Amino acid sequence: MPAYACTGGCTRMISVSAIPGGNPVAKSDPENWAVNYGRCDTCKAHWCDRCMQKLAPKECPACKKAFTMFGLVEDKAPAPPEAKPTGAKPWWKFW
Repeated sequence: MPAYACTGGCTRMISVSAIPGGNPVAKSDPENWAVNYGRCDTCKAHWCDRCMQKLAPKECPACKKAFTMFGLVEDKAPAPPEAKPTGAKPWWKFW
């Protein structure tokens, strides 16, 4: 699992996981691991979600560029698609 230290000065590590939904070890320990984070596109600094909340303009303090957010994944399952009526008779109504 790739991991980065938070640039914001806290002790949390940032889990950069390819596992859909995030790394379960990092998700089970939110005090030490962040699965939601921002990365500066210019200087490539990684900031955890808690340290990013402290930044007022949501931009990198070093180079004043906007962050790209990662890891913002919902835990709930997606809603099923809506079934649209076709107008045809059901297969059991053949007369």
